[in-house]
Amino acid sequence: MIILLVIHIVTMILSLLLMAVATVAGLAGKRFAAILSSTGMAMTAIGGLSGGLLLLSTPLPRECVELSLYLAAMTALYIFGFAMGDADDARLIRSSVKNS
Repeated sequence: MIILLVIHIVTMILSLLLMAVATVAGLAGKRFAAILSSTGMAMTAIGGLSGGLLLLSTPLPRECVELSLYLAAMTALYIFGFAMGDADDARLIRSSVKNS
C-alpha cells in the first residue's frame, strides 16, 4: 500500500511540473512542448490509476476529488491544447513562432 501511495504522489507531482512547463513552453512557441505534454499526460494517467487503486481501500477524501478535477483538466488541455502530442496541430503552441 505504501509503494502505491509513493507512486501516486510522485507521478502526480511530475504531472503537475511537466504540464506546467509544457504550457509555458507552448505559449513561448516551443515545439518540444508537445513531447513534454505527452510525458506529463502519461504521468497523469499513472497517477490517476494508482489513485483509483488507493480508493479501493479508503473512503473518498476531498483531495481525491480535487485530483480528479485536475485529471479532467489535464486531459482536456492535452486533447485540445496540445492536439494529443502533435506539435503541428497543437493550438497552444503559438503559430507565429511555430516555424522558427
